[in-house]
Amino acid sequence: MAWTIRNSSNDMGGVLWTASPTSGTLTPFGEVVITVVAFTRGKNAREAAYRGAFEVFSEDVCVCRAQSIEMAIELIVTAETSAANSCVEVLDAANVVASAELNFYRAASK
Repeated sequence: MAWTIRNSSNDMGGVLWTASPTSGTLTPFGEVVITVVAFTRGKNAREAAYRGAFEVFSEDVCVCRAQSIEMAIELIVTAETSAANSCVEVLDAANVVASAELNFYRAASK
């Protein structure tokens, strides 16, 4: 069965996803390993995963069945918290009242 794969991502995070190989022939009861790469340069750690999707398509499948399968992919970018690389901005400083030193802490992970 001849097949092709195409990127069907619609992630607003803008990650560039590639897959290899992009086409081939699958023998009966065979399998194919598809390598997916996400280019994350310039992406920040965030709570939400970056999402991608690829659609594997074949015209060799009877039209009475689905001719494609979608593969959903999630990428989680994490980073250690660093006080030296962090900053805090008080947006309404005129309304901040403290009777002692004002400290900031990292909220617990969900």
